[in-house]
Amino acid sequence: MKFSRPAIIHNPVGGSARPEMISALVAAFAAQGITGCRLYPTGPEPQSANTNAHAAIAEGADLLIAVGGDGTVKEVASAAMFHELPMAAYQGGTGNQFANYFYPRLPAADFCKMLIEGEPQKLDVLELRLWKDSSNGDGTQQSSTQFCIVGACSGSIAEAISKAPRFWKRIFGKLVYFWRVVLACLNPKRDKIKLYFKGGETHEQELLTLAIFNVDRTPLLELAPACNASDGLVDLVCFEAKNVFQILSTCFWLLLKRPFKTPYFKHRRVEELSIRAEKPIHFNVDGEEEDAAAIDVKVLPGALRMIVSA
Repeated sequence: MKFSRPAIIHNPVGGSARPEMISALVAAFAAQGITGCRLYPTGPEPQSANTNAHAAIAEGADLLIAVGGDGTVKEVASAAMFHELPMAAYQGGTGNQFANYFYPRLPAADFCKMLIEGEPQKLDVLELRLWKDSSNGDGTQQSSTQFCIVGACSGSIAEAISKAPRFWKRIFGKLVYFWRVVLACLNPKRDKIKLYFKGGETHEQELLTLAIFNVDRTPLLELAPACNASDGLVDLVCFEAKNVFQILSTCFWLLLKRPFKTPYFKHRRVEELSIRAEKPIHFNVDGEEEDAAAIDVKVLPGALRMIVSA
């Protein structure tokens, strides 16, 4: 792809972010004769990466490069879709599930070469409409819409992941997630959920964890092995285990990458669905925390243009 003014929107405190990583990217572009690269570090403000992406586009950027975790990539992707501009992602967070789905972490020079030789591909994005109780206390609900590139999950496991301290993530990486998930499984909490599918089909269940995926690159596991970001479908995964023994049984088959061997694991692929709960529950959306009593999920086919290979 031809470009001359790439913008690097990077999270300087991401789980695996290092100053030398950004310097290596700038040097790799310069070695290819691309000297118009500009840097946009994110700050503590909400939606900082999204704000920076819009600013970069206003200043003439012709390619957005998100360097950070899935949260940073999602915010940059939102701006890229709005302006119909291509983007790329470079692993600079802890999980990096979205970027890892398409390629391993490449040396800066190889990543730059991939961008130059590759062409943007159309990828699906999930549109989530979250419903929350109104702040004025009149019993009504307010909704907000956001995009999702990896997926969302609720339940004890989701809470354990999303509330992992940033300090410990930078030191121990994914081991922090593993340890917190183990502790969560020892004290499981279940949520009463209603699922509404296209065509009027409805299911009511008590679930340990519910997850939806646009892409699935879950470390050590294959929760939705057929999942991909260009088929117009969202993958729904439900864990119905009720006690520690059922959880351990489910984890055993998950670690063997054969989750369909356990009756407590359910998986299906749909175009859209609605999730309703008796009370607000905690969701992890692309690594970010959200609390909602309901979520409407819809696939936006081919909404994002991203360079994922040469």
